[in-house]
Amino acid sequence: MFLLSNMREAGIEASEHPRSGVYVGAFAGANLVGVACHYRKGNLVVNAPKHAVELGQAAVSASRRPLAGVVGPDSQVTAIADALGLPVGSDAQMDESDGLYRLELAQLRVPEPLRDGEVVGRPLDAADLDRVCAWSVRYHVETIGETETPELHRDVKAEHEAALGRGDIWVLERRGELVARTAYNARLPEAVQVGGVWTPHELRGLGFARCVVASHLLTARDAGVRTAILFTDDANTPARRAYAALGFERIGRYRLLLLRSPFRHG
Repeated sequence: MFLLSNMREAGIEASEHPRSGVYVGAFAGANLVGVACHYRKGNLVVNAPKHAVELGQAAVSASRRPLAGVVGPDSQVTAIADALGLPVGSDAQMDESDGLYRLELAQLRVPEPLRDGEVVGRPLDAADLDRVCAWSVRYHVETIGETETPELHRDVKAEHEAALGRGDIWVLERRGELVARTAYNARLPEAVQVGGVWTPHELRGLGFARCVVASHLLTARDAGVRTAILFTDDANTPARRAYAALGFERIGRYRLLLLRSPFRHG
């Protein structure tokens, strides 16, 4: 979904768009059987069951940019990391093999507090920016392993300002107070990929995460979206329980390998 969503937004040709990259593909006759893209920000995203290493190396070589991370199905990321000799585990900024989950939105189970109007979801508004950007910085630091810097605050604010009016970032209110946020990391007419789910520490354990995700997905379903995808760490038991309560079922494994320092291939 990252590959398709980014290509629809930025086009297939390399440009200055922040989600642009260099795409390479493997073909069996006229059929595309594998894709990798090295994006401007440095992450390599791959979906190539039989050609992951070759496509990954070709994309990085063609882009001439340093590699910041590798994202894709677990076995494919592992093969690329081994072939390139990338730092993994504790030597990486983040190395997480997550469960990959899917939900057909016709089967979405709506939490009772959302159904009863105790909490209400809505799109991000300009008045929310300060608080929600602060949450998002904590998400980047605590979940992705980034360092809190003025640059991170700047990038997060720019991302949220660009999202205003698009509905990609969603918040949950209880009695007028913001209590949780979520977002779409990738979006297609037929499917969305959920990410960036965050509830402040003092409000956790109250079901707000599942409510904000459900509210966002209900809006997507009303717009004709049929499927939702997400991935989460096996060790994050509260998140797994929340997503299971909504109806998500595990379908595979997905790995995020983010490097501490840029890596130059070749």
